[in-house]
Amino acid sequence: MERNTNVTVSQIERESGLSKFKINKRFKELNEDLAETATIEMRFDSKGIIGCHDLSKKIVRQIRLKYLKESYLFHFLEDSLVQPVTVRQFSKRYFISVSRAYELKNELESFLDLYDLKFKDSEIVGDEFNIRKLLFNIYYQFFNRIELPTFGNRVKVDSKKMVDFVVSYFNLKLTPTGEVKLKLFFEINYFRIKNKHHIEFYSSCNVSGDSDKIKHFNEECQVFIAEVMGQPKLMSKKETQNLILFLSIENLINSDFNSSQNECIKRVTDLFMTEVTKVYLNTDRISDEYRHQLVHKMRTELIKINSRFLIRTDYMATQNEVTFDAKYQTFHEFVTNFLSLRISESHIQDKYQNFKPLYLEYMLLLINSIPLNYISRTIHVCVDISEGDLYNDYVIKMLTDQGESAIKFEKRLSNRTDIYISDVVMGHLKCRQILLDGLPEDKDWPILKAQIME
Repeated sequence: MERNTNVTVSQIERESGLSKFKINKRFKELNEDLAETATIEMRFDSKGIIGCHDLSKKIVRQIRLKYLKESYLFHFLEDSLVQPVTVRQFSKRYFISVSRAYELKNELESFLDLYDLKFKDSEIVGDEFNIRKLLFNIYYQFFNRIELPTFGNRVKVDSKKMVDFVVSYFNLKLTPTGEVKLKLFFEINYFRIKNKHHIEFYSSCNVSGDSDKIKHFNEECQVFIAEVMGQPKLMSKKETQNLILFLSIENLINSDFNSSQNECIKRVTDLFMTEVTKVYLNTDRISDEYRHQLVHKMRTELIKINSRFLIRTDYMATQNEVTFDAKYQTFHEFVTNFLSLRISESHIQDKYQNFKPLYLEYMLLLINSIPLNYISRTIHVCVDISEGDLYNDYVIKMLTDQGESAIKFEKRLSNRTDIYISDVVMGHLKCRQILLDGLPEDKDWPILKAQIME
């Protein structure tokens, strides 16, 4: 329903494997929940079409949160993270059968396997950093901007002290999403620390930073954690490292956390920047001074990107799987080849298998850093539709809206014209011609733009 305004019962049958009887039952239940959450209603007509024209992403998120909070599996996860809970204890607490509780335990174990965690001796065990990242992603994705998760009043009070301390110390100007993430980060970390679950940080990543301000904050923060949370000095030091790394990667503070000391991160960064410079930046369109600034800026951001993925400090698991091949074909081919060939050749892939998440951030880094007019000559495109300038202007506008590119649109042929777009065949032209059969539809504009860029 979120993907389509209208959906048929037969379509739901195919996608979900549910019978018509179960679909009718779910439909009634969902309508009750919609009425309670958003006072809107789905309609089921005689032709088997379900429609809900007022359904928005906000309502969908509210419903998802409601279902999460009612989920026995979610309660099993939460309870196991607070203190050990046996299957029988859980069944009594939530008034469900022991057999159903065992089913939930098996579901929980399968889920935890995805994050290299285990359910052992009635509690969730594994790398503490992974446990906190898992909690962060669940709470952020489901609770974000709707309500805050409940960790207990003491946790909220002391966590707020820490947030206020950090914001004041660095004079942070937080965005709304930045504020949500920072509060959630502190609450989850405080919640885990108070339940005696400590982080073991990466020895290969020095996050103390070089500036006096960061060094002073490092000392002050250790004292704060030791006093407020009652932690030994060594634990306070590791928790402070974790905090500084989070602030750095979230771009809340400017800290050289020296993750470039990690050999794998350094190799990936150097390899990528060498390739980028060779392919895109060795051009007289860029001054030496600007090239130096650009390389330094990109390298700094690249170290953060690689740190998040290669030492697994990515608190935010990306939900996006975007391919830019139509609008930014040259960058798409460059990044795809780099991840599939160059990474493999350097044997980095022996240690880190899944580089798919890096595609999106590498693409965004290139798109944001390198203007397309630096990497390709201007393409001169003449648009000449029989019906006249009203049509020509529309075609030019729609192609321009497909994204930045080094295209210069014209309405007259010249000796510089590379491509001629028209609805009439011109056999004598030496330049390439793209023939239109009437005005393109919405889905055709990206394809037409890609044809030009080729």
